[in-house]
Amino acid sequence: MSLLLRFLTGTFEAIAQDERLGASSSDKLRQAPFWKDSTGEYWMYAEYAHAGEEERPFRQRIYRFTESQGLITATIFELPGRPAVFVGEWRKEAPFAGLRPSQLRERPGCAIVFLPQMEVLFNGGRKGEACRGEFPGAHHEHAEFYVSSSSIRTFEDGRDAAGKHLSGPDGPSEFRKLLQFPR
Repeated sequence: MSLLLRFLTGTFEAIAQDERLGASSSDKLRQAPFWKDSTGEYWMYAEYAHAGEEERPFRQRIYRFTESQGLITATIFELPGRPAVFVGEWRKEAPFAGLRPSQLRERPGCAIVFLPQMEVLFNGGRKGEACRGEFPGAHHEHAEFYVSSSSIRTFEDGRDAAGKHLSGPDGPSEFRKLLQFPR
């Protein structure tokens, strides 16, 4: 758990890649832990933004990490009220100090399950079709993650009822870690 959280924490920048390997963008990702006094639970805030538009992120996520029988589960929660109020929360000394877990609403069926691989790589993904689609016209969301000490490769898209790509990125995005801590 501590290794995965260390890999996930920081400032990341999407890299250009061959179109056969995935999507290229200039997106930034900042991830920061918070509520560090939780027992057995670890909380992380993620903010995705296009380069130059950091004040208007296109995705904000709160994850609660728990571990059971060798599997690490990241449960996803929606921010309460207007998410724009929380932009840049990763910058604060004590992010989300005014909130409590009971104020967050879980996104049912959207959890990501991580499994360590060789202690240097984690892969994760969403099971089934229970995560309702946030992407326009999507029946459900699909998610895949590969996390290492130096990068995060992620693919989250909207799928139709048959599992066919419908909306969102056409392929995975690769984020390289620039800094160990979000800035």
